[in-house]
Amino acid sequence: HRNGHAFAVLSGDPKHSLTIFAVDDSGKFRQTASQDDAANEHQFDSVSFNPRSMSELCTSGGGHIAFWKVEEVETATHKRARLVQSAGRVSVPGVRLTAHTWLQNGSVLAGSQGGALMLFDTSTGIGDPIGAAAESAIVALVTTKHCVVACSSDGELLFISHDGARLIRTEKCQIPGVVTTMAFTGLDTFVLGTDAGIVHAVVVTGMNTTSAMSPEELELLAPKQITCEESFGQTRAALLLPDHDHLAGISSDGVLRVRSLKANKVVMRAHVGVDPDAILLVKPELAMTLHATGTLRFVDIKTGTITQQLGVFDPAQRTGSDPCRLFCPTTNGVASGRHVLAIIDSLILIIDPQLRVPVATVTLPAVFQSVLDVTFVAGHAGHCVLSTGNASIVLLKIPSELSGAAPGDVTLPELDFEELQLNRWRCELPFARISVLSFYDGVGFNLMGASVDRDVKFSTVDLSLAPKRKDVDTKALKLPLAYKDHSKACTFLTTIDGKLLVTAGTDGRIVVRNVSTLAPQGANPSSSRKDDPAYVVCRHNSFAGGIRCLAMCGSWVTTVGGDGSVAVWNANAMCNFENLTGKPRFHLSFSVPVFSTVAPIHPLPTPPEDESHFFLVKRKLEADEEDRRRHEAHRQEVVARVAVMRDRLRDVRAENERAADDEKLDPEDFLVARDKSLFQSRVDEAIDAMRDEVKWHDLRADYVSYTLKRQCWDSMANKLTPLYGMRRDDLCVHSCHERSVPTQKLSILRKLKFLRRVEETERAAREVRELEDLAERPAGEDADAPPPAAEPSPLLDMHTNIESRLPPPEAEANEDIAPYLYRPVLAFTRHRAITQIILLEAQWTNIVRAFNAKFTELTATKRSETEKIEERNVRSSVIQKELGDESNLFVVQKHADENPNTLLEVPDSEVPADKSHDPEEKRRVAQEKAELERWRRQHGNDDSSERALKLWMDGRLDKEIKALKVDVQEPEFAVEGNAKFVPLDERSDDQIRIYREYEKKLKQRTEEVAQRRKQLQAEFAQLQKENRDAAAAFDASLEELLLNRLVASQMCAKVDLYRVKLAQGVAMQHDRDVVLAKLERQREVSAERAIQATAAMDRFKSQLDKKEAELIERVAEEKSAEKNMRSLPPFNEHEESAERLAKIYANAKKKAAAAAGGRGRGGKDKEGKKKEKGAQAAQAEAAAKIAANPDPFAFIDAEAEAKARALQEEAAAAGAAFARLEKPEGMSEGLWDSFMNYVQDRVHGER
Repeated sequence: HRNGHAFAVLSGDPKHSLTIFAVDDSGKFRQTASQDDAANEHQFDSVSFNPRSMSELCTSGGGHIAFWKVEEVETATHKRARLVQSAGRVSVPGVRLTAHTWLQNGSVLAGSQGGALMLFDTSTGIGDPIGAAAESAIVALVTTKHCVVACSSDGELLFISHDGARLIRTEKCQIPGVVTTMAFTGLDTFVLGTDAGIVHAVVVTGMNTTSAMSPEELELLAPKQITCEESFGQTRAALLLPDHDHLAGISSDGVLRVRSLKANKVVMRAHVGVDPDAILLVKPELAMTLHATGTLRFVDIKTGTITQQLGVFDPAQRTGSDPCRLFCPTTNGVASGRHVLAIIDSLILIIDPQLRVPVATVTLPAVFQSVLDVTFVAGHAGHCVLSTGNASIVLLKIPSELSGAAPGDVTLPELDFEELQLNRWRCELPFARISVLSFYDGVGFNLMGASVDRDVKFSTVDLSLAPKRKDVDTKALKLPLAYKDHSKACTFLTTIDGKLLVTAGTDGRIVVRNVSTLAPQGANPSSSRKDDPAYVVCRHNSFAGGIRCLAMCGSWVTTVGGDGSVAVWNANAMCNFENLTGKPRFHLSFSVPVFSTVAPIHPLPTPPEDESHFFLVKRKLEADEEDRRRHEAHRQEVVARVAVMRDRLRDVRAENERAADDEKLDPEDFLVARDKSLFQSRVDEAIDAMRDEVKWHDLRADYVSYTLKRQCWDSMANKLTPLYGMRRDDLCVHSCHERSVPTQKLSILRKLKFLRRVEETERAAREVRELEDLAERPAGEDADAPPPAAEPSPLLDMHTNIESRLPPPEAEANEDIAPYLYRPVLAFTRHRAITQIILLEAQWTNIVRAFNAKFTELTATKRSETEKIEERNVRSSVIQKELGDESNLFVVQKHADENPNTLLEVPDSEVPADKSHDPEEKRRVAQEKAELERWRRQHGNDDSSERALKLWMDGRLDKEIKALKVDVQEPEFAVEGNAKFVPLDERSDDQIRIYREYEKKLKQRTEEVAQRRKQLQAEFAQLQKENRDAAAAFDASLEELLLNRLVASQMCAKVDLYRVKLAQGVAMQHDRDVVLAKLERQREVSAERAIQATAAMDRFKSQLDKKEAELIERVAEEKSAEKNMRSLPPFNEHEESAERLAKIYANAKKKAAAAAGGRGRGGKDKEGKKKEKGAQAAQAEAAAKIAANPDPFAFIDAEAEAKARALQEEAAAAGAAFARLEKPEGMSEGLWDSFMNYVQDRVHGER
């Protein structure tokens, strides 16, 4: 609250609950009120107190607004305060509220997502639009001394009067992505914070006065925009200058910012080019920047001037997308090496920082993939260690003397990587960052690396492997130690003097370790060694990417986070090495947060006249101007085409208005005088019939359900039926529901077609222009040429007699409806919309009927093909019996649901209830069942009927089919084991002849059986092939039918959607008519109520006059009571003192009145004049304080103080007048005390 005695807390997900806390003078706070446990229905994101009362609040956000009041609730044990919510409502539908502010008159002004402003009355909770609106969403509102300022998301400022009734002015600042707004106490400064981390200040010159300004004066003020780029959230690289007080960083917008850490402000800002990737300090005042565009620039840190610019590589020839980096040994943050290595994917560019030119290039072999990190060996010039993408560690030596390119030669000399390589090793995983702790000549070196698995690992690298031996495999590194210091990727690793290891990662953590005694002289440490870090702190939030950049300058470490904050650390001060056995002492040497939230930055520096250094605004304006010039011709063409379209739309609107006027004609206008009475009687009969229908509506309601279901089934000309495939059970197509068209609908459709033909004929006679499609005209066509004439309607292709060319009644339902449909732009009036709906319904029926015809045809095809397959299977089964084959035949699976009538067949087994409850009926049914069972038992073995049927069918009903075999009987004398068997050498001539005849018959029969079997097998294969081919052909047809079903469904859905849209339009027009009629009735009711209110006001005035007379009478009674006070106690008890006490009371009362009002008998006395002058001086002093106070609600406190002061002065004056009374001499104490009590009661009573 503005008085500082209370604050409200609005929690986040999931409840969004509201709580109020009270603050005492000592700064302690306690909870005073809260809402119920139920969560808020809407997601509010802002809350504010009513400046006039701490018991009223307002919350907004999530598209809604709510008003809250603090109420006392009595419980069983104590009283408690709770917050009661009253939801706000807007008078305009579809408005989503975003922000709000309180006005000086106690109302609330709220902004919406669409840019509209709503003024809410807190007593009713209803908001009405004020007529002012922005082009985009309102994100913040601020109440100032002179007006109310609303800000939109695109930087548009709306200045509104304090009562919210008038828009004073609008100012467009062209600032995209505004998320918050704040007004400073200087009155003339508004700070706009954007989602890109850039803060803009808008200064309204002349608005800093505390005296009230008129709306006309506000309109004349000229605002000025100041850009304050204070965010390091998008910083790509940073470095700490040698003075340890200035931080230089390059951001993704191509701006180099130098910030003073102690003063917490940007002291230099310069644009150094697009897409900067790396920065390196080559001299104390000169920095080198490398860009992804292939440009190398040298920039003066103090002035921001680009002293030199070189193109060092072609960005089109890059093989990767990793950012470019610069590496060089540094001393106190400044490059101290002979050469600088620029890493661009697999290319190593060697740059001479003194000459400021590249001198050579090295191409990394493809086996290494890319360079991840480079570290230099201290004390060994030119020695560097590379970490590559294939998990290799490579030791290189760069030559100290490189001549560079020859004069006139544009290509740099390329060095052989194998010649520069001294040694290499392999690892399990690649190292993203590496650093050399110590190097031992001829022995090895200690290496720290941040692996891609988030662990920081230590290794002792052995140099025993001879260099340049291609026949020896690379040696694997041993990793005895691994530190798990980061929960996310470790992105930065560096060492200080080989003693301190500093790591940072995307989790926002900074870890410092003591590695001075880790592994002396190349000895491998024990894997069981456990070292705790010397310093661990999480300074940056991990949600924004943790630590984006880390810069080193001696022992100073600078970290820049993605959350927009910068921290500077002194690593030596973090750890005390004087007593390593004791507990280390940690402290943060220096840390300054960046301007990440809106806070007062007043006074703002006045920008120079030339704002060319504000590159964000400048580049945007230049790009807009270039786009405007480039598209000017096209814009003019579009404007001309829109003008033509506007004229033609006006013609269409005029046509629709004429059609609507024609429909408003009353049917009686077309009747002659003698038919009007007949027409009126028919109208009365229709009204009576409608009344009877409404009367019996409830009676028919119970019968409607059954009637609809029965009609839906009986009226279907084609019921929903599935059709399955012959070979594929998963292939199924359903028919479409098709209802029979009633005769009445056919008659209406025929009349509508006739009317449409008449209407098209009349339109063609009037030569009504159509609105053609806005298609691109061919090149070279004159833009001013008149549009081509519209094609004549198909309905106009007819002779003089219109009715003679209507289709016959039997073809009415199948005629194409498309020529009769209105164009969508012409289906405007209610009559045309209803006509269009009826025509679309007929079109829908034609689409369904066309598909069902195909479905019926394919169903008949399946039935015939199934019968043919069954006939082939009958022949195939006969062949199988002859061949003795038991293979399965192809049989078409039958589906019962292909016949829709099976849905109505209910077998008796599914009906558990008895058909009759009559005992006689049940006895008769049981007797018939017993008689039937007895007859079945008696005639169960009688097969006479079957034998007669076989005889009548000539034995073909169950004709036995014998298997095909060789059935030649061998002679008995040739069968071994038979009693008549005769050996071959003992047989007679007859037996030999008989046996030879048997062999001849056997051979002949065997050949016949073989030939017959072959014929049957060929016939069986042909029959089955025909069955499969027929099934495959049917399935292909069914797949095509499925596609037709989808197309028909899509067309029906499109027609249904159009019908629904038209029906909605008709319904909306009907609703509008109903609302207008309702409003007219409400107007009449309101007029009647106004008359009643006037009468009630007259009655109230008469009652008020009567009350006034009663009060006058009571005042007279009080005066008479004062005159007759002698008859009241304590005066009537002491008659001798009554007269004196009465005079004392009268004189004291006159003095009290004079003291309170400042008037006596003779006008103003001296004391009254003095008090009046004091009151006037106090009022003037209060008015001066209010005028000097920039708080727009300061008058509330002044009013409360003046009211309290007046009451206190009045009470003090009246009390002082009676307190000065002295007891007369000779009067008893008891009588005087009774008199003083009487006086006190009279004073309180009058007050």
